[in-house]
Amino acid sequence: MPEHRASPELCGVVSAISAPLASGHKSIFYLSTYRTDFCLVLADELELVQTILIADGFQVVPTHS
Repeated sequence: MPEHRASPELCGVVSAISAPLASGHKSIFYLSTYRTDFCLVLADELELVQTILIADGFQVVPTHS
């Protein structure tokens, strides 16, 4: 069975996302699966969360309503 390792650039992603949101007093629910990860936030806080992440240097992809 092949050994799978997380690439170095992916280590610390949860911390990078959660730290600025915690500073802004925003809660997240982080879900990791075999194929992808999800960072869930309250719908009514989405715009503020996006603003916080953009201010921290993240690129935010527009969401669909």
